[in-house]
Amino acid sequence: MKISKDTKSLVLYWIGIGIVLNLFIELLARRNVINMFQYICFNPLIFIYNTLIIMTTLSVAALTKRRLFFVGGISLIWMIMGIINGVLLGFHIRTTPFTAQDVTMIPFALSIASSYLSTGLIIVLVVVAIVFLCSMIVLWKKSPKRTEKIPYVRTTIGIVVFLLAVLGLNQMGTNMGILATNFSNIGQAYEDYGFAYCFANSLLNTGMDKPEIYDKDIVVHIVNDEIISEDPVNDKEVAAKEKSYPNVIFVQLESFFDVTKLNNIQLSKDPIPTMHKLMKEYSSGFVSVPSIGAGTVNTEFEVITGMNLDFFGPGEYPYKTVLKKTTTESIGYNLRELGYRTHVVHNNNATFYDRISVFPKLGFETFTSSEYMNIKKYTPNGWAVDSILVEEIEKALNVDDHSDFIYTISVQGHGNYPTEQVYENPNITVDGLGEEENNQYTYYVNQLYEMDSMIEQLITMLQQRQEKTVVVFYGDHLPTLGIEQENLNDTTLFQTPYVIWDNIGLEKIDKDIEAYQLNAHVLNQLDIHKGVLTRFHQKYLKEQQLDSEAFLEDFQLIQYDMLYGEKDVFEGENPYEEVDMKMGVQTIEIEDVTYQGDVLYVSGQHFTKHSVIYIDEKPIDTEFIHEKLIVSKELQLKKDCNIFVAQIDKDGVSLSQTEEVYLPIKE
Repeated sequence: MKISKDTKSLVLYWIGIGIVLNLFIELLARRNVINMFQYICFNPLIFIYNTLIIMTTLSVAALTKRRLFFVGGISLIWMIMGIINGVLLGFHIRTTPFTAQDVTMIPFALSIASSYLSTGLIIVLVVVAIVFLCSMIVLWKKSPKRTEKIPYVRTTIGIVVFLLAVLGLNQMGTNMGILATNFSNIGQAYEDYGFAYCFANSLLNTGMDKPEIYDKDIVVHIVNDEIISEDPVNDKEVAAKEKSYPNVIFVQLESFFDVTKLNNIQLSKDPIPTMHKLMKEYSSGFVSVPSIGAGTVNTEFEVITGMNLDFFGPGEYPYKTVLKKTTTESIGYNLRELGYRTHVVHNNNATFYDRISVFPKLGFETFTSSEYMNIKKYTPNGWAVDSILVEEIEKALNVDDHSDFIYTISVQGHGNYPTEQVYENPNITVDGLGEEENNQYTYYVNQLYEMDSMIEQLITMLQQRQEKTVVVFYGDHLPTLGIEQENLNDTTLFQTPYVIWDNIGLEKIDKDIEAYQLNAHVLNQLDIHKGVLTRFHQKYLKEQQLDSEAFLEDFQLIQYDMLYGEKDVFEGENPYEEVDMKMGVQTIEIEDVTYQGDVLYVSGQHFTKHSVIYIDEKPIDTEFIHEKLIVSKELQLKKDCNIFVAQIDKDGVSLSQTEEVYLPIKE
């Protein structure tokens, strides 16, 4: 078939644009020309393949009459993605690159942008967005519209053939070991395989692949293995043991790690003395987490479910994918079966990472988020300090006499870490780096110091209560401070410290552990063996076969069956029903409503700064006075009305509301 001159020109046009876009994206990702050309010289085939991926997206324009508009629009999208990736990495917002899953996180990213980016940079990004929209409008109006008839069939065949060739090269590259589809370190994968390929992989490679050997008999055999069979405790024995179960509290500490392991800085004193003291006296070690510098929710996912994030697609957030649709086994559900009350406490927004919709699918009965706390102190970059968690945990413990499981998520250690001096007289000073890095670390270690103080306060409170209690403290990931492996002694970039404090005389067992094994390890020390994955991990922890091929194969098989398969592990039916979760452990109530002059007074219980008065289902300006009184001023009420109070997050989402109260208005 003879190729027309127009087609040849178009292909050359695509090649040129593809190369330029690829160079632009990789330059931003690698931050200088030398690094970019080293990547191209050492990986020419990978660079060419990334260019082909970009060309594939551009080829769609051949099916349109406004070819210039679509080529320009697609090119601008690639450029914007490259800029976002460059900003994330270049400004140390996090150490993981931009993935397709991050697109679903854009609303959350916008809500915390001011904590990471300067006002000037936010303005620049807004201007860029406006320029993009204006450019698209101009392109649409100015781009020529083809008058000749488009050979749709021939063009479609050509695009499909080109796409199949690219997919074939992908398979060939994978078979030859030039490319990879599963990334244990997504940041390193982007360095090795380029942005276009890795981003496309994160877009198309989601969820879990069906295991090569997926068979009901194999699943049943694993579940029925005598070592991990159901905990042989009958209902009467469970009831008899309920009162003897200790409270179990997990405290996930934001960006918390042992900074004394760094070999390139000098500290005026230990920032985490309480943690170090506890690690000497109680079971402790390092927990391997699935990410660096970000991904709090993925560490959380592994700890709560006992599942391995490595089995999912690169950069995936299960909270944003599979857990939006299904419930699954978790420590929450497992402990509820033993009579525990299950709570989450988090001093940040309820809607962040869609936690408000995911936690009911993980077996939690209450969720106390920042909207239900009267937070009085914040860090200089706007995050709630962690000391508030102590009183909120105590409120959860006070709900009733049942044993409590409380999953606590800290936020104080969150970045971004200012390069300018924040504290004039910090508790801890840092030296050994440049001025800006010293300022960043000084800010960070002083947050650590306060978080460590919260740990001490929490233990003191628990000791005074004299209830049997076990608390697990651990970090979710390293901070976004550009830490390299060579900067660390006796640990890795994927390890954070953990300690298991108790007042029931548990044996001290020191070992390093995976995040997905942590809850099984803790429950094993409490002689609790509820849940298939719990017993599975306990079996392999006991046998010390955690790196064995059998362990990983069985693990992947069970996890796939639970989330995507036939539920053979549960005899064909998911036993976990979504919980009717209550927001906050304390009920927000209206006790009295009065209208005097032009002021509406609403008195009641447990109001916060997020409490908003609604009149006939319409929100009105509300002033928080204290937890028993909120008011609205300059009102002109002329007719009887119904009033309720709702807890509203900063994005305007209503999280819960009180019952309505009728207010008669006298003429």
